[in-house]
Amino acid sequence: SGEFYASDAEETLGNGNATAARAWDKANLKAGAKSTTKASQAADETIKDFVPLFDKYSVDLYAAGHWHYYESLWPAAKGNETCLSCAEPTQLTFEEPKVTVHVTTGNGGPPGKDTFCESGSGSPDCDNIPATRMQTNEFSYGRLVAHNATHLTFQQIFNINGSVFDEFVVVQSK
Repeated sequence: SGEFYASDAEETLGNGNATAARAWDKANLKAGAKSTTKASQAADETIKDFVPLFDKYSVDLYAAGHWHYYESLWPAAKGNETCLSCAEPTQLTFEEPKVTVHVTTGNGGPPGKDTFCESGSGSPDCDNIPATRMQTNEFSYGRLVAHNATHLTFQQIFNINGSVFDEFVVVQSK
């Protein structure tokens, strides 16, 4: 009963909340597969290697760090041959998304902030990509709450004052 916080996994395992958490397919890697980031061979390889697995196994949410900023994307398909990370939104809601929801939450307290233009001005992924929903490079952290087997909330919270910068609910009736 109640909510399951990913950070509380060990404490809540076995008290009923673990069922809600297990119902969701989540992935977490150091670097994002889709984000406003540095267009590079490494980013392209991550997309080529992992996005097909996310699709095959119906991963609901992919949370990544590495880049020192926060960015949430609408459910999105991969970009094009010249910019695989330039994801196009497939829908502008988190109700029954047919593809993995991508979040980069890597700015909890690193030594510095990244920009949204690591590739240099004029790059196709500079500042934002078509699927960009929300972004900030202010120090903040993410909170994931599995309410039950159908509703999952993601919040991004500012370190400085604890206010919620972004919040969305993924609904999957699967």
